[in-house]
Amino acid sequence: MKVLFPNGATAHLEKSVADGLVLGGICVAAPDAPGTPKQPGEPSCELIFTVGTTVQTGLPKVTARCAACRTEHHYIVDGYEHARRRNGGGVERWIIWHKGKNTVPRDILEKVHALGVPAHVLSASASMETYQATGVAGFDALHMELGRRPRDPEPGPVANAIMGITEKNT
Repeated sequence: MKVLFPNGATAHLEKSVADGLVLGGICVAAPDAPGTPKQPGEPSCELIFTVGTTVQTGLPKVTARCAACRTEHHYIVDGYEHARRRNGGGVERWIIWHKGKNTVPRDILEKVHALGVPAHVLSASASMETYQATGVAGFDALHMELGRRPRDPEPGPVANAIMGITEKNT
């Protein structure tokens, strides 16, 4: 931060130091020169809600993000939403603690209800969008293809050579 001292001298100081000097009355914040690009400020600490649908299945999805806290929360309204509501849950009772408050705006809930709640459908496996990726492309591709997590590969000649296991031909 640029500060201006009473003798006319200016200095660039760390923001916390400059704030202390300004609050102490030792100097004032120097005005920016005309045409100087402004420094990007700190992101505001607030939850920004977005309502959309999931990519693969088209289920309603609510996302809440705070850029300052670097937090992100998701809620997918799937076929089990009716059962969640019967048991005292559901998107209306979605809990997000942020800045000591638990609030989900009513207009966001109205947008979710406008997208509709899907009917309960039994399936062999849950939607793949609810699984967390491992970061290993081949493993994740098998996961998506099989609908379940694949087992570790069976040991073969390469794995045996790495581990120092020799096969005995009998």
